[in-house]
Amino acid sequence: MYLKAWKEVYPQAEILGPQGLEKNLKDLKLDFEFTPEKLERTFGNNEILAHYFPGYASKEVAILHVPSKTLLNGDLAVNLPAREAFSRSDVDPVSGWKTSLFLKILSPNNWIHNFAIWHLFSKDKAYVSADSNSDVSAMKRDAKLVSSWDFDRLIPCHGDVMETGAKKYWVALYQRLLQ
Repeated sequence: MYLKAWKEVYPQAEILGPQGLEKNLKDLKLDFEFTPEKLERTFGNNEILAHYFPGYASKEVAILHVPSKTLLNGDLAVNLPAREAFSRSDVDPVSGWKTSLFLKILSPNNWIHNFAIWHLFSKDKAYVSADSNSDVSAMKRDAKLVSSWDFDRLIPCHGDVMETGAKKYWVALYQRLLQ
């Protein structure tokens, strides 16, 4: 990650991150650290909302740009295959049996993706390995909060931008946690 160099070029900008990030990036100092006690941060005149998911296994942050109704969500939801990322290369983003299998697991509107969210990333420690940092009650709270946001577009960390229909996709993906 080039956050330290970026901060040197833009010293007035803030570096935000989830609790524990500094442990992995030793030479980085966060200006704001999301923790279970500090879940939210807003910017501008409530133009950008950020919400931390401490119950998600990889400690994600969802960000909503209110005017454009755009959700940026890290690994909370993906939109594979990643055709945009490979559009300027000779690589076919859907080639190979391993890739094909992975795409089936983590594609929108797929019950396997929903199953993975529930069983791999958000179940209580009693149901997953002892070293997991997931928490189902926190995930329910956080999934419900993001579900209350008004968004239609999704920019995932992995996959193509979903120009429309993102809210419907999010609700379907997190249906077990929204009950």
